[in-house]
Amino acid sequence: MKVTCEIKEYSEMVGRNIKINNHFSYRNLLEIEVDGKRYVVDGREMKTAIDNCMNTGV
Repeated sequence: MKVTCEIKEYSEMVGRNIKINNHFSYRNLLEIEVDGKRYVVDGREMKTAIDNCMNTGV
């Protein structure tokens, strides 16, 4: 099963989307696609990084 989520990028007025896919063979990895380039990252590490960045109290 392939799962894809799209989120909007807000740093520029272009309004492009970033795609996040599950990895085709490893359930702990994610595939992030930006402007046609794909990056494979550990899903838990990405989630922890996002949680830490959102918890700055600013």
